[in-house]
Amino acid sequence: MLKYIAKRIGLALITIFTVATLTFFLMNMVPGGPFLSEKAVSPAAQAALEAKYGLVNQQQELHNA
Repeated sequence: MLKYIAKRIGLALITIFTVATLTFFLMNMVPGGPFLSEKAVSPAAQAALEAKYGLVNQQQELHNA
């Protein structure tokens, strides 16, 4: 019985890790940002929101440096 419980817990941990990893990579592949579905936002406000929440694109940082 203990072997069965250990096996089920192990499979549950593998499943949770797999789902979390797939979700992470799929969400990072989706184009756009979290503020694009809002009302029309000025570029200055967009930049302020991205800076506030740390959403500055690393590619932009590399090009600006």
